Amino acid sequence: MKVLITGATGFIGRHLCRALWKRGHTLNVLTREPKSAAARLGVPVSAFFWDASKNVPPEESFAGVEGVIHLAGEGIADKRWSDTQKKRIYDSRIVGTRHRIQSLRHALGGGPSHSKVFPFK
Repeated sequence: MKVLITGATGFIGRHLCRALWKRGHTLNVLTREPKSAAARLGVPVSAFFWDASKNVPPEESFAGVEGVIHLAGEGIADKRWSDTQKKRIYDSRIVGTRHRIQSLRHALGGGPSHSKVFPFK
C-alpha cells in the first residue's frame, strides 16, 4: 500500500515510517525538508515539500496513495508552553489539518458530495 505521511520526521513519524516500510509499504512524505527526509528516516521515501501552516500539499504527493496519516504539528516538548507557544501548537495542528483536508477534497474531485466527509471550511 502507498501511504502519505505528514510529520514523518517527528518522534512518532520516524518509528512509524520504519515499521510501515518493513511491512512492504511505499511511503510518500510531506515535509519542510524533503532533501534530508530519507536520510533522517533511514528508509526509502518519496519526499515532497509542504509547510502545513502556509499552503496545501502538492497534488503530485497524492499519486497512487491509498492511505493518509497526519502527524504534522509543532512539537509539544520543544519549548516552554508560553501563550505564544500554545498558539503555535494549536495553529500548527488546526491550520495544517484544514490544509490537509482541502487537498484531500481536491484529490477526491471536490464538490458538495465530499463536504459531509470533510466538514472543515
